[in-house]
Amino acid sequence: MRIPKICFLLLMVFTVNSDQKIKLSNVLTRLNQSGTFLKIFGDFVASELRMIRSADHRKRLRHAIQKVILEMSDKDD
Repeated sequence: MRIPKICFLLLMVFTVNSDQKIKLSNVLTRLNQSGTFLKIFGDFVASELRMIRSADHRKRLRHAIQKVILEMSDKDD
C-alpha cells in the first residue's frame, strides 16, 4: 500500500528542511506498512495544530489542510 498523496502534501506543510522531510517520510512509510498509518498521521496533524499558539494561525492552517484534502479528493474522482 502506498502513502496517499495528500500525506506528502501535508508533509511539506509540517516540515522545515529536507532532512526533516526525509526522516518523516521514512517514518510515514513504516507506519503505512503497519496498517495504522492514517490514524497515527491524523493524530500527528492534530498534535501539531494544538501546538500552534495563535488561534488565527491554527484556523488558517486547518482551512489550508481542508482545502488541500478537498482538492485531492476532487482529483481522485
